[in-house]
Amino acid sequence: MDYRVLISCFANKGRSPALCAYCNYFTGLEQIPNLRFESAGTNLNQIRKLINIGRTGISQRVGLLLEQDGLYVKDHQIRYAGDLVHENFDLVLATDTFVQWHLTKIGFKDVNLAKRFAGFYEDDIFDAHMLESVVGFKPDDPIVNAAYIEMVREIKTIARGIVKRLERV
Repeated sequence: MDYRVLISCFANKGRSPALCAYCNYFTGLEQIPNLRFESAGTNLNQIRKLINIGRTGISQRVGLLLEQDGLYVKDHQIRYAGDLVHENFDLVLATDTFVQWHLTKIGFKDVNLAKRFAGFYEDDIFDAHMLESVVGFKPDDPIVNAAYIEMVREIKTIARGIVKRLERV
């Protein structure tokens, strides 16, 4: 019987699909046969907007960084976590405290913070996209590029911790 884990971020474009990809990768390396990771986003309006404009895959920048580690997620399609509330997930992980709160509002119970679950003392996985959407940096700014590289590096480390903790389920 599979042990299913849902990982969620805001729009299911960057952090949660990257964390899911690395968790599935490390699960394969550790030869853990019944551990399955899936991802979804919590912001229905943002997900609908992205679907309407045809941007349903993973963030291009995150996808390219994953490819550098040999992970190909071209078939990833964004989806809304609310559509999965009645599925049987054994564990639900949020990338930050806002997403954690949002998942409980949607109807999920016992939502854990991914970074804490992996053994870190901090709560949130940094969202590099916020530098563009909130702070106003241009996409080609070197600070934005460095932030994405650091975010994916952190996600890879967190994924190792999550899989290590779940290796005996």
